[in-house]
Amino acid sequence: MRVLLIRPPYTRIRGAGQVPYFPLGIGYVGAMLEKNGFEVGIYNADVPAGRSEMVFHDERDVFSQRSAAHARYKAALNNDEHPVWNEVRETLRTFKPDVVGLSILSVEYPSALKISKIAKQMNPSIKVVWGGFHPTFMPEGSLKNPEVDVVVAGEGEQTAVELMKALDTGGDLTKILGLYLKSNGGVIFTGPRPIMDDLDSIPYPARHLRLYPERYDPRNMGNIITSRGCPFRCTFCGCRNLWEKKFRRRSPENVIAELKDLVGTYRANHIFFMDDTFSLKKNYGIEMCQAIIDSGLNVVWTTDTRVDRVDDELIGYMKKAGCVYLDLGIETGSDRMSKIIKKDITREQVFSAVDIINKHDMATGAFLMAGFLEETIEDLDETFSLIRKLKVTHIALNVWDPMPGSELYDQSVTMGVVAKDADWNDFPLWPDTHFAVQMKPDEFLAKCNQIAEHVYQHNNSFMAYVRKIRPKVIALAKRDPVYLMFRLSLWIRERFLRMVGGSRAEQS
Repeated sequence: MRVLLIRPPYTRIRGAGQVPYFPLGIGYVGAMLEKNGFEVGIYNADVPAGRSEMVFHDERDVFSQRSAAHARYKAALNNDEHPVWNEVRETLRTFKPDVVGLSILSVEYPSALKISKIAKQMNPSIKVVWGGFHPTFMPEGSLKNPEVDVVVAGEGEQTAVELMKALDTGGDLTKILGLYLKSNGGVIFTGPRPIMDDLDSIPYPARHLRLYPERYDPRNMGNIITSRGCPFRCTFCGCRNLWEKKFRRRSPENVIAELKDLVGTYRANHIFFMDDTFSLKKNYGIEMCQAIIDSGLNVVWTTDTRVDRVDDELIGYMKKAGCVYLDLGIETGSDRMSKIIKKDITREQVFSAVDIINKHDMATGAFLMAGFLEETIEDLDETFSLIRKLKVTHIALNVWDPMPGSELYDQSVTMGVVAKDADWNDFPLWPDTHFAVQMKPDEFLAKCNQIAEHVYQHNNSFMAYVRKIRPKVIALAKRDPVYLMFRLSLWIRERFLRMVGGSRAEQS
């Protein structure tokens, strides 16, 4: 049986987003299915076909561009002849799957549904399976669509194998744990699937099964995860609930073996550890760093962490092991809001963490959000105050949207800010809808624009640029000067294309 696993397009259509890394989630599922004898293809429909698809925009005007990006997304969904949907049709026609599986975030719901409809139109007997964050937390809403046959809830590797075997042989799906199924006009749940304790038993993500391999370069292939789960209780995030509030980690030996494959097979000299919190356990973090050092891989890498997990000794090990950039999830500059959203960190901890990282001459990113349900203009002023004082390399300011699986989403429904039966095929994200109910829309937007202007000036300053590239250039010069020259050539090319694209936009 042939199975096509798909990551739906989102940032590719909107024209704004991030590096399209290899999709690890369906990569793991694909590896398990291949191990059990199924023919599998992995199709990341969010990877642009070429530079012509990319939209270069002015970071200064980021919030108004968010509306424009969402408008592009809606327009594409209503255009059956959009190039992305034609590519989807060609991929289905070429691969000829018996089953299509889609891993879906809530914002990807409309494009996932579009692909499901295309698949059913081309082959009415094809089975369409949804998994990932959104279907796990919104199974009934997902299965109300006639194009969706089954929902896989939570951790999907073992469930997917049993499901495909049953679909292949005509087995009883109700005997398989972890499924939501249609039954007599309603939806039934077959029961929770126990999460896997031994992550080392899972094959490495099946990167070799990716379709359109020419679209990936070493920057896209260097992502890896060493653990699953998050024990923290942030109300804006659903990770804790997805992983059943449990934290599990891979052995350093298992991680190093995958790193060697990334470097040897895919030439990935820059690694992105995508763990929710890489340095959750100090001893494990040090052990992992020592394993990287002992391996002699000479990679440079980045990762994310919390400010209350920044430790001088651990950061020293991370620097020695090749870490050049740390992103910090700060979220708010208001200690009051930090308690309300259960981030449970303080401004004092933020400044302390940044000082430690700067001491070790590493670049630092700060992620913050605005527009929480109970946030006031005074709280937002506290965030602005923090931003002005932060000595970090890069600042990212986003506006909060309610996402299923999080405590804040449930609170939004209770308060009537989000409809209980919200239509996720046309869900109005900010600024089309205003969620910060303690602030007037115009004062909120004005404050966000004020902060965004400062962030733009900060991120585009000469010193910020030096702080960003200096640690990486030094590390790469020591480890892989050839790769350093390759990255510099890519940067020069990108800057040139941005200049050309910007001048064309001004003329049009």
